[in-house]
Amino acid sequence: MSYLVTELDHAASLINIGNPDSLVKAKVIINDVNSSVIGVWIEGIQATTLKNIVVGYTITILVVFGLIIYFYGSRIFWVFWLRTKRDWKAEAI
Repeated sequence: MSYLVTELDHAASLINIGNPDSLVKAKVIINDVNSSVIGVWIEGIQATTLKNIVVGYTITILVVFGLIIYFYGSRIFWVFWLRTKRDWKAEAI
């Protein structure tokens, strides 16, 4: 993107010079930039779409894990707690 802006700036400086050779060069640069803009625009749309998909999947995964932990977290915690402590023996003092 910054390359296109630099090229347009160069074309504007050639137009300010005003002689016919520089105007022809400026027209060529502007035509090149115009042909490149469509590709950059499509890349921007693809990048934005991919970013939105990744954000959507991330939110979905976080919600699913949150629900799993909410409904099964305490049960899983107690199962592991009892498995690790089953060899303990309680004695009256």
